[in-house]
Formats: sequence, C-alpha cells, structure tokens
Amino acid sequence: MVALIDMLDEKIKELDRELRKIYERTPEIRLLTTIPGVGIYAACLIFAEIGDVRRFTSAEKLCAYAGLVPSTHQSGTRVKHGPITKEGSKYLRWILTECTKVHVARFDTNLTEFYRRVAKRRGKQKAIIVAARKLTKIIYWMLINNECFKSWRETSVRSTAGKPRGSD
Repeated sequence: MVALIDMLDEKIKELDRELRKIYERTPEIRLLTTIPGVGIYAACLIFAEIGDVRRFTSAEKLCAYAGLVPSTHQSGTRVKHGPITKEGSKYLRWILTECTKVHVARFDTNLTEFYRRVAKRRGKQKAIIVAARKLTKIIYWMLINNECFKSWRETSVRSTAGKPRGSD
C-alpha cells in the first residue's frame, strides 16, 4: 500500500512538472493566471476547453459554449428566460464557476462588486452564475486583445491582481 502511495505521489509530481512546462510555453495560460482566483491548473483547463478563442465570433458565443446563457422559451410574441442551458462544456462551466467563487470570496475587484449587487437582488447561487458569465466575457476579451486582467477599480484592498497565481 505504501509503495502504491509513493508511486502515485511521484506520478503527481511528474504531472505537476508537465503542467508547469505547458504554463511556461503558453502565453494564453500565463494571461489567464493574471486573473485573481485563477491558478495554473484552472488556467490550463480553461485554455484546454476553449482552445483558440478566435473560433468564437463574440464573447456571447463563448458564454453559450460554456453553457452559461439563460434558456429561452417563446410562444408567439411572449419570451421568457429560464435557468442556464447547461449545454456545452461541463468542465469549462465548472472551472469558471469555481474560479468565480474564489475570486469573489478573496479579492476586491469590479467583478466582486458586480457579484455583490446581483447577490442582494437574486441570491448568492444565481449571482455566482451571472458573475461566471461576466468572467467568461472578460476572459474572451483578454485572450482576443492579449491583455492581462485589469480590475478598473481604484482600491483593490485584498487583491494582488496582475500577479500570476501559482507561479511562485
């Protein structure tokens, strides 16, 4: 049993080294780690799921791919929006919501302020989904414009925005 644990530990270390190499040679992944709450593992998963962001014609198309858009029910002229579609990549949707949870819990940015406003009106669970959708749009524009995360907020009390996560 101990030998199995040692073997698995070694395999994990080997995979960690591989991810570090991928991080170092992939500028898009390094860009993603400038988002507070997004570490190397999350950035690698996001990039693996998105691929070349230019294949999406808009940020909204990327949100749809992640399944973070509301469903629509139409009858004649009446249109009703329901819960998110959950179509598309479940792994991308999962990692985006997890990164959003970390972001809003630990960092004081515009996204956090947006989350708080939505949470007051609609509750925390819906606010996480709405904020994850906004984060997806931010990611789209970061990758399209090849820019690091910017909070656009003067006081970033708890944040270390701009410093890649997990790159110590």
